[in-house]
Amino acid sequence: MFILCLLRFLCTRAAIIPLLLLLLLSLPSCRPQLPSLTFDVFAVVIGRMIFFPPFSPKHYEPSFRVGSGTGKANTTATAQCDVDVTIESDGDVSQLNSCSKLDGTINIKKGVSQILFPTGLSSISGDLVIDGATGLTSFTAPGLKTISGSFKLNGLTVLSTLACPELVSVGDISWSTLPALQTLSFTKKVSKANTVLITDTLLTSLEGINLVTAERFNINNNRYLRSVDVAIGNVTDVLIIEANGKGVNASFPNLKWANNITIRDAGDVYFPVLEEVRSSAAFVNNTFTTVEFPELTEVGESLAFVSCSRLTTIKANSLEEVGGTFQLANNTKLAVIDGFEKLAVVGGAVDLSGVFTK
Repeated sequence: MFILCLLRFLCTRAAIIPLLLLLLLSLPSCRPQLPSLTFDVFAVVIGRMIFFPPFSPKHYEPSFRVGSGTGKANTTATAQCDVDVTIESDGDVSQLNSCSKLDGTINIKKGVSQILFPTGLSSISGDLVIDGATGLTSFTAPGLKTISGSFKLNGLTVLSTLACPELVSVGDISWSTLPALQTLSFTKKVSKANTVLITDTLLTSLEGINLVTAERFNINNNRYLRSVDVAIGNVTDVLIIEANGKGVNASFPNLKWANNITIRDAGDVYFPVLEEVRSSAAFVNNTFTTVEFPELTEVGESLAFVSCSRLTTIKANSLEEVGGTFQLANNTKLAVIDGFEKLAVVGGAVDLSGVFTK
């Protein structure tokens, strides 16, 4: 029995082995070595192994395929551009060298100091996130044109250079706590983003961001920001400009409608083509003297001017309806209310607080 198992084991390795054994056993000198089996029986067993081998050739097919220039090496290179990438040191950027498009998210961690993306990288289908990299001084992406997800920068206390000269489209912008960032190097300007939040930076202007439309546009607590001049056409949720540099100029020359508008601490506002505010508009603690809305016809809910200490003139002579509260309160220099010639309907309360002569 042992001899049969051994022979069967050998036969599974190569069909030639049982053939050699059969030839060997045909010699008379070899027959006495098998006292417990007759030669005829043994010959039948060996013959069966030869003509009906116990293995199939498919078990020994190679598990790889050799191609002509499109083999494993290229497949691996492609896979590197189809995954999330984590960068923990400046040198880790080399992971992106073979990518023109990254189908994933890039997370840049603590430990980096200067990040320079390869020029060939033009798009990121996921997010670009740099969070808490307190040693990062410079971020440059010379060829990057689109970020489909969020462009998130947070807690980058020494970042002074932010250069994306080709960037034009971003899913969402969320920048917070960038106390060393004074300017943007966005030569072609970002014209498309769903939401924008920029807070706690040293930016003096938003040059480089020039949206056409947005869902939310929130610029707050940038204490050196002197100008917000954006060619945005509509804002479907909220437009907020507040707690920036004292006397900031808020200019929206192309804005036709918005859902909500809140402007605080502004020295001047400019809405030459604004036609409709679908919810509410509030102007609080501003220092402008005159505000005009030549094309505004309707405010869906409330309209308020509160604590604008230098305000003397409000002109909205096309305004016909305010759906909610109409409030003029604590504007200490506003003595004459004569800029609402067509206002016929106020759906809520009328709150006029101050000393008025007309």
